[in-house]
Amino acid sequence: MYKLQSEINLPVNDGVFCLAGANGLGKSTFISILSYAITGIVVNPKKNFTSINRIPKFFSISEKFASEYFDGRIEESKRDLANVSIEFTIGKFVYKITRNFFDTTGLDFF
Repeated sequence: MYKLQSEINLPVNDGVFCLAGANGLGKSTFISILSYAITGIVVNPKKNFTSINRIPKFFSISEKFASEYFDGRIEESKRDLANVSIEFTIGKFVYKITRNFFDTTGLDFF
């Protein structure tokens, strides 16, 4: 699905959002992209933390894993353009975050 479209807009309203599909369709990738948009990391499933004191190290490992995770999923020629934007509302405030998939050093837009 993602390869066929250069941009996907998916409104998610209050209530339950169900993401379902067969294996290999991109459900986990979709969730990883949302996580990356919000937090700037992609969690490496082979790494975990066991205590609150390990969170900084866990974050550092996960931040480095993000560019590895997207490598091969996005064409080399489109890396500079490859980003994710998420817009959400908290109370009366609307926030928009944009991150490049291969520049994990910060936000492109907030």
